[in-house]
Amino acid sequence: MSIRKALTPAALAAVVLTGILVNAPAAQASGGVCNPGCTSHVEFASYGEILTVHDYAANGRSTVALLDINRDGSYSQYWNGLGYDAPPAEFNLEIGEGVAIRYKACEGYLSTGEIFNCSGWYNDVA
Repeated sequence: MSIRKALTPAALAAVVLTGILVNAPAAQASGGVCNPGCTSHVEFASYGEILTVHDYAANGRSTVALLDINRDGSYSQYWNGLGYDAPPAEFNLEIGEGVAIRYKACEGYLSTGEIFNCSGWYNDVA
């Protein structure tokens, strides 16, 4: 004689949820932001932590991304001084999965470090 017990609805839900979480893919947040006029565009792909800085204007200015990891107010600069006719500048970063980040797209002069015409902060997750 076999004995069978049915799972309660709560137990069944726990089993299903565990299966979903175990099989869930890694974070794949991605986003992008343009500065006013969209002469500079910055995009971030969390899979691989790739930051890409585009230059969309042949205006003699460089484009730059400001990246604030942990959203703590300190940021790093990632410049694209290659120009409008060149491919975008890509930066392969190492940021822990799930870390809160934010970034801006700006124009600037690489030779002097002057940065201007920035977008607002774009919040994302690595």
